[in-house]
Amino acid sequence: MRAGDVDILIDAGSYYNSVNAIHSYLSDYITDGKLEYVIATNAHEDHLAAFAGDSSNQSLFDLYECQTIIDFLKTDSERAFYNRYVSKRDAEVAQGAVHYTALECSKQTNGAKRVFTLSESVSMEILYNYYYDHKATE
Repeated sequence: MRAGDVDILIDAGSYYNSVNAIHSYLSDYITDGKLEYVIATNAHEDHLAAFAGDSSNQSLFDLYECQTIIDFLKTDSERAFYNRYVSKRDAEVAQGAVHYTALECSKQTNGAKRVFTLSESVSMEILYNYYYDHKATE
């Protein structure tokens, strides 16, 4: 998704080898190498595979400078792809990205906002979902 010069990627494919196809597609639109917002909606492989990468495929985090990463708070996932996602996300944060959980955004805690201004006429609101702080373990 694009709002003016702001690029937003929501989820990243269900196959690790989809990184190249996603990167090729995004390269037609992202000319500065930056994703202003990356949103991972849940901890399932079909949402995280291209963010996680694997031994044969880079992560999209390796290919773009990500400025703000918003993801889920709780998960019951202990799978390898999830741990790779967290490792790649945390490496991106170490390089300067800001990370918030959707719960932090919806409750406006730890510096997170509920509404992000993307352009003069477009904003993005992170809505609360019961699952953010119930049902699964951290």
